Amino acid sequence: MANGLFGGGDGTQASPYLIEDVADFLKLPDHQNDKTKYFKLTNDISFKDIANWTPINFGSQLDGNFHTLSDITCISPDNCAIFNSIYNGATIENVFFKNIYVEGTDTYEYAAILGVYMNYGALTFRNISIQGTVKGFYASGFGYQFGGLAENISLDINIIGQYYGNGFAHYLNDDAVIRNLSVKGAILVPEDGESSGCVSGLSYSINEGAQIRNAVLLAKLSFDVNLSGTYSGKVHPVSNDAYPNSWNYGKYTLENVIVDVDTKGPTRGWEVSRNYSTGPFWYIRGADGRVYRNTGWQDSGNAAYEPGIGASWGDYWEDVLTAGAQHEDVTYKSTAEMRLQSTFAGFDFTDVWHMLDGQSYPKFQFEGPPTPPYVELEQYMKINGNWMIIK
Repeated sequence: MANGLFGGGDGTQASPYLIEDVADFLKLPDHQNDKTKYFKLTNDISFKDIANWTPINFGSQLDGNFHTLSDITCISPDNCAIFNSIYNGATIENVFFKNIYVEGTDTYEYAAILGVYMNYGALTFRNISIQGTVKGFYASGFGYQFGGLAENISLDINIIGQYYGNGFAHYLNDDAVIRNLSVKGAILVPEDGESSGCVSGLSYSINEGAQIRNAVLLAKLSFDVNLSGTYSGKVHPVSNDAYPNSWNYGKYTLENVIVDVDTKGPTRGWEVSRNYSTGPFWYIRGADGRVYRNTGWQDSGNAAYEPGIGASWGDYWEDVLTAGAQHEDVTYKSTAEMRLQSTFAGFDFTDVWHMLDGQSYPKFQFEGPPTPPYVELEQYMKINGNWMIIK
């Protein structure tokens, strides 16, 4: 092993420094201000022997070579992530992050799995798969503040935000470009969280000029605070800014953003487990099990206005499926529809995505064959370029 001396290379694009082990990887901050240095993983690397990870800064070019970085635990009263700041011109691509646990323990600190500040311009993230858990006052699956290009990003995450929980990032800057994104898992504000918080499937705030194209949002969203009074948190399938009353509505681009609203399974839909008639929950699951969008303010504590209950509820809520397939530049579909390739018109199923039509969600090709939860991997084989189930 190189043990911090790298396994070869001179740091150029033609001959990148070869990262073989933990010690090599920990040398990355030495080059944090040099975007002309190139690095490449040659092995899967586990960080299980590091009891508590200290976030590092990064500003170079990292090719993961489709290897895995795993077993990272970061628990801190300060901002917490694998990377603290990722600087102008940096690239991270072709890497799997698995078994990641990030927890920011102090109030008003930021926690995210990959990076806290990812907004220093001209950043590129491509072909990245993340599996893990993040917990904090502000908790996000990818980064706290994001600007740059994120392309072919897969997030399988559990997010517990004491105030805000966001599938991708808390803020999307005006230069944020997201192309091809999959978010699954669970995002929630727990019972002891802040009553004025927010759960968002993508991002709490989307700035003018940001672009999001070809996104599949499957995560279960839940705001579990035991509410009282007339002011409470919100549940948004996409963003706090992705509804008509938002100050920034329509000043960004949402294209082919598709959301599963079905009631089945542990990773889909929205639900509020407490007194959801007491405030502005824009999207919640009604007493009949379906997902509704708020169309008018509710009187505090009036159970007659809960979706599916009482004669007056229809004046305040609409079923996102039966009222029309599209709202606020977002398309809502049932689970059955989400397993049909025809649902994803505009998605690239030649080079980027693939799926078992009628049986699985879209999945990135770099992650391996599409795998419905009820079918084992060994039951697949590729025939004429398509993944098929072998009975």
